Amino acid sequence: MASELPGPQSCWLLCLYVLQERVYYCTKVDNVVDLKQHIMAEWAALDHSIIPSAIAQWRLRLHACIRAAGEDFEHCLQ
Repeated sequence: MASELPGPQSCWLLCLYVLQERVYYCTKVDNVVDLKQHIMAEWAALDHSIIPSAIAQWRLRLHACIRAAGEDFEHCLQ
């Protein structure tokens, strides 16, 4: 399933988290059709500017991990 995700997995998970917050916790859903409509509406309303920043953050962390050869690299991030 990870290979089917659009872009880096962390970006997808961020979008999924935002959608989950907006649809499941802030909206009353009566049935599957209603759920689908709410998901589609929230996806359209989602601020897509979070996607490039999530990708940039993911790339920064990936490069730090590679430089650290998989060891602890959190201290290398700013």
